Amino acid sequence: MTNSDTDAASQLPRIPGSLPYPTFLDAFLRPLKPCIITGLADNWPAFNEWTRRNPLTSDLVPDYDALRAAFGKFTGCITFCDEYDDANGSAPQRELSVAQFIDDMTTQSPQKRYLKDFHFMRVNPQLPPPYTVPNFFQGIHLSQKNMLIGDDWYNRVAVETESDDFRFLYLGEDGSFTQLHHDVCMSHSWSTSLCGTTTSRLQWWELSYVGIKEWTLIAPEDAHYLKNPMTDALPSTLDSQHEQFPFLKNAREKAIVVRQYPGETIFVPSGWYHQVQNHGSSPSPDPLNPSAG
Repeated sequence: MTNSDTDAASQLPRIPGSLPYPTFLDAFLRPLKPCIITGLADNWPAFNEWTRRNPLTSDLVPDYDALRAAFGKFTGCITFCDEYDDANGSAPQRELSVAQFIDDMTTQSPQKRYLKDFHFMRVNPQLPPPYTVPNFFQGIHLSQKNMLIGDDWYNRVAVETESDDFRFLYLGEDGSFTQLHHDVCMSHSWSTSLCGTTTSRLQWWELSYVGIKEWTLIAPEDAHYLKNPMTDALPSTLDSQHEQFPFLKNAREKAIVVRQYPGETIFVPSGWYHQVQNHGSSPSPDPLNPSAG
C-alpha cells in the first residue's frame, strides 16, 4: 500500500470533538473536507467492555473474551490480504464464525486476516449500544411528522425500515488493508479506532506504525486520475502496476495520507476515494452517515 515520505499524521486537520456543530458544518461537511476528530469516543461503553489494558505494556488492546461473548457465534466474511493478487485485483475470502476468526488470529501465523463490514448491531440487536453517534452526525428525527432530517438520515431509514444496516465493525491483523473505493451510495462516513498495540496482531474498526490505521485519500476533483480513460475502470489499489491506468502516478502524487491513532475518529466526505492499511492490531466501528444538507 502507498506510504508517504512526509509526516502523514499532519496531512489532515485535527479538531476537538467539542467543536460547535455550525463550525464543523461550514468548515468540513458542506465543503466536503476530511478531518480527524479527537475525544469523541472517550466515554463509549466499547472502550470499557471490548478493550483491556495489557498489564505488561499498559497498551489498550482488544478484549478477545468480550468480543467472543458478544459476537463469537455469528458469521463474518474474512479477507486474507496476504494472498492479494494484483493481476485480478482480489484476495480470497472465507465465511467464518467470529470465534473461529479470533482463535485463528491468536494461535496461528499471521495471514493479514481482516474481518470487514461486519454488521455487529444487526446480528446482535439485543446488544446495548456500544457507542454514541457524535453530535456532528446525529441528525434529527421528527417522529410526530414521521420525518427524518439531518445528517444521519440514510442509516436511520435503513435501520427503521429493516432494509439494510450501515453500522460496521472491523477487526484486522497487522498489514491487512481495504482496497481503493468510495463509500456506498457516495455517502459520507466516519470511523473510530478503539485501540492499538505493539504486541497484539489484531485490529478492529478501522498507522506506518504498529497500532495505527493509515488512510490514503483522493479528492473528488482528482478522481479522474484513478480511472482508465477508455472504460472508467478503477484499480484495486493505488499501487497497481496495470498499464490500463496511465494516470495513476498523478493520483499518487495528489493523495493525502493520514495516520489515525487509537481513540481518534476520521470523517471521510462523499466522493472521496480511499484505501486503508492496518499497522498493528486495532478494532474500529465504522458507521456510514450521509448528509441531508
